Amino acid sequence: MRLSEHVVALRVPFELPFSTGHILPRFVHMYILPEKRISLIDAGVKGAVSLLAGQLSLMGRELADIDCLLLTHGHPDHMGGASEILRESGCRTAAHPGDQAWIEDARRQAKERPMPGFVSLVEGGNPVGQLLKDGETVSCGRVELRVLHTPGHSPGHVCFLVEEDGLLLAGDALPQPGQMPIYDDVKASSDSLLRLLDLKGLKTMHSSWDEQVYRGEEIRTRILDGLAWVMKVHEAVRDEFRASGVEDPAVLTPGTASRLGLPPFAANPVMVRTVRAHLDVMDTFDVSGFGRAA
Repeated sequence: MRLSEHVVALRVPFELPFSTGHILPRFVHMYILPEKRISLIDAGVKGAVSLLAGQLSLMGRELADIDCLLLTHGHPDHMGGASEILRESGCRTAAHPGDQAWIEDARRQAKERPMPGFVSLVEGGNPVGQLLKDGETVSCGRVELRVLHTPGHSPGHVCFLVEEDGLLLAGDALPQPGQMPIYDDVKASSDSLLRLLDLKGLKTMHSSWDEQVYRGEEIRTRILDGLAWVMKVHEAVRDEFRASGVEDPAVLTPGTASRLGLPPFAANPVMVRTVRAHLDVMDTFDVSGFGRAA
């Protein structure tokens, strides 16, 4: 799928197995900037290199043409395929220092952030050769990417803005309404969404876990929907906490998922982190602060 003159999106399907026996089909997008030397944004999951090689072949290119792999963040579906890509291309890797430790040490990430199917998604850790800074410009051949540090989903999450095209590659910064909420810091996630809302000159936006390409006024609506979902999750955690009087996020997560209309398998360790994040700011997070966004 071509998003702009300079960016091609590649859809990578995978599955998440849950302890309940449920298998959840998922997908993530990688992005190819097919300049003389190719830049790649995100690495997908383990095994994604075969899909990437096939796409590059259709474009008359090969894995050896990849010069740089830029990571929006260090979660398994974005860095899991990096080892294979690095072996085949010898490219350098760039990421924000906030996620560096988890990118370089996959076992540490698996311990600190357990999630269903982690081992099946990640081959191993990978060195980060270049640390990205908020606001800096990264040159990818003739194309320049502006780095936007948008923490919340992860500490070092970044979006990439292709200013020439007015294209925002939003990674996983935007919570998906009606789906399992995945972020570690409520305020940081909300502030990041407000920052994206304030961007000028956007023509197109794409999220790594979304099929739809957003254009024009759809961009603002999609960001506001993400903010509204954060508010709804906060209210669900608050109501479950008040009803139960329990402070353990693992205990509160099934009830919170039910209040949000999510299936039982959503109450897994990843969502427990989200519920814990809301509990941490239960007395300080003011949802009325979103009024200026509406």
